[in-house]
Amino acid sequence: MRAKAYAYDTLRWDDVFSCISAANLPSVRLAEKLGAVLDREIDDDTRGRILVYRHSAAH
Repeated sequence: MRAKAYAYDTLRWDDVFSCISAANLPSVRLAEKLGAVLDREIDDDTRGRILVYRHSAAH
């Protein structure tokens, strides 16, 4: 995935995360298909439950 490679290789970010609404199952499945792992869950008063996925630096 070019965006992930750009974040790690060009921008030199240490971590890349996806913040996804728990109700957005297609995005959750895509994050998992891309190799992201669930890092934490956040309960937000406005947005509801948010799943935070961490993407590995390996590409």
